[in-house]
Amino acid sequence: MYFPKLEEIRHLRLQLNLSQKRLAELAGVSQSIIAKIEKGKVSPSYEIVVKIFLTLESLRKKNQIKAKDVMNKKVVFCYEDSLVKDAVSKMLEKGFSQMPVLSRQNSIVGYISEQILLKKQNLIKEDTLIKEIMERPMPTFDEDISLDIIYEVLEQYPMVIIVSHNGKIEGIITKSDVLKKNILNK
Repeated sequence: MYFPKLEEIRHLRLQLNLSQKRLAELAGVSQSIIAKIEKGKVSPSYEIVVKIFLTLESLRKKNQIKAKDVMNKKVVFCYEDSLVKDAVSKMLEKGFSQMPVLSRQNSIVGYISEQILLKKQNLIKEDTLIKEIMERPMPTFDEDISLDIIYEVLEQYPMVIIVSHNGKIEGIITKSDVLKKNILNK
């Protein structure tokens, strides 16, 4: 197991807005050992270092924003056997530029977007089904995935992220949802 340098304890503690006393209580060590470590006056045992860093890491993860904190719970979707024209009407009515595509068993099988529709417009006829033009499914993540990972995925994929829990669609995250959470809610 890798741990940061002991000098990082103070920095991490302050990031989490913890007093030495509170960190000591949570880690099950004395406040004086925390103070001595932060001042560089003691070389603690491996066991104490493990307790402190595991406590700091669990608190950091607990405070992280997760997918469930950012997602939009109103998911608009279409089925793979729906007509393209019906899906386009739904997209226009709801004001969405993309939608997940589901099978009749409610599993995600693909997605459509304005970009896909424009790219494949010559293939679309009156009776064209979504499954004939849809593209591979959107990335799907558990509701407890961290916002840091969501950022990375949205940088790579120009689409949305599906949020699920126990195989059930719980929500959807777009770049707009992330911007609202990060900039407007600060």
